[in-house]
Amino acid sequence: MMSRRLMDIVGSSIFLLFATPIFLVTSLAIWLTDGDGVFYRQTRVGLRGRPFELLKFRSMRSTVCRSMTLQKFRKASLGDAGWPVDSPLQD
Repeated sequence: MMSRRLMDIVGSSIFLLFATPIFLVTSLAIWLTDGDGVFYRQTRVGLRGRPFELLKFRSMRSTVCRSMTLQKFRKASLGDAGWPVDSPLQD
């Protein structure tokens, strides 16, 4: 059992050693293009329904992220026809 744990630690350490330059180049590219935060924090649901926070590299500009979130909210609260969900006027 201990050898498997040791193998996991060594393997993940080797992966991080090779992946760190890629992470640094990605961070620098995001920072140079937008100048805003490099990471995006997202809450997800994990084991047994417990929420946890995940850090991801941003792939969109921060202003786009805000407007996309607003669009998702509007689409979730309004049907495709523009009527509120569960409205008697909705098809």
